[in-house]
Amino acid sequence: MLSPRRGNGFMLFLIVFQAVFTIILSLVMLALLKYFSEGALNNFLVITQDIFIFLIPIMIYLVFTKSSLGSVIPHSRLSPKNILYILVLTLLFAPVISVISSITALFAPTDVNNEILDILDSSPFIISFLSMAVMPAVFEEMTFRGVLLSNYKSAGIAKAAAVSALFFGLIHGNLYQIIYAVAAGIFFAVLVAYTNSIFASILSHLLFNGVQVIMTEVALNFADVSELMGNTPTLQENLTVIVMDLFITVITLPFLILLFRKFMEYNEHNALDYRYSIKEKTLDTLSINIDDSEDGRSVIDPYFIIAVIVCIVMAIVSMLM
Repeated sequence: MLSPRRGNGFMLFLIVFQAVFTIILSLVMLALLKYFSEGALNNFLVITQDIFIFLIPIMIYLVFTKSSLGSVIPHSRLSPKNILYILVLTLLFAPVISVISSITALFAPTDVNNEILDILDSSPFIISFLSMAVMPAVFEEMTFRGVLLSNYKSAGIAKAAAVSALFFGLIHGNLYQIIYAVAAGIFFAVLVAYTNSIFASILSHLLFNGVQVIMTEVALNFADVSELMGNTPTLQENLTVIVMDLFITVITLPFLILLFRKFMEYNEHNALDYRYSIKEKTLDTLSINIDDSEDGRSVIDPYFIIAVIVCIVMAIVSMLM
């Protein structure tokens, strides 16, 4: 049975699995260097890492809970109108993420951007696009807006979106990405809740990441990677970027709010279907407040606390290394 406690347990298992698996994979990769080139192994790793660290834990979860994939991942078909809604909403929400990212860059190290540049520079574009746009969009969404969000749904959409987004942010392992990933996670969760479809968040996530990969690839065509890595913006340049992002956000925000209201009205029935399917209610319970549940008090439990602490410790260790 789906429950916040089971979701917290899965998240704790996922974190431990990733830590252990990363160590084992590093040892395996070192052993394989005798037989394959470093470039070939790196290309293989960047493409398959999301399969290893997300899909395998999902499969283990399904086996141990005796659940089907369809029972934990909402998979309704998206109508053409919903696809258009999601594409436009994502583009309108992008300036909000940009503002958060720009402000966070003032006080958090942005070394991850150099890692992204290195991958894009050292790998063919198709491999970079698959590893940084397609694979995360599919497997991260199956994990956080599929298994996790489904288990938290009985606590109400607000708590479910917030907690699943919190873990989505923490799993990124660095302060710079954590903050904007939480905001993006809430956005993705709402898309899923109102369409009853994981395909909604996959599409949005793919658009976010895909545009970033393409824009970075274009930048690499006009500048050497070493120049981009070594180009640390000054405080004045950072503040200029923030002001520009805020200006764009102020212009687009009214359209985002208006379109989101239209989107929610259009998907009112899908939203009800999603919440009933997760809470296993019958059509006779339509009058019940779907966000009211005693299970909502159990979102924070020992599994939740341990998972959050482990994520924070791993993020700190990662930053110090």
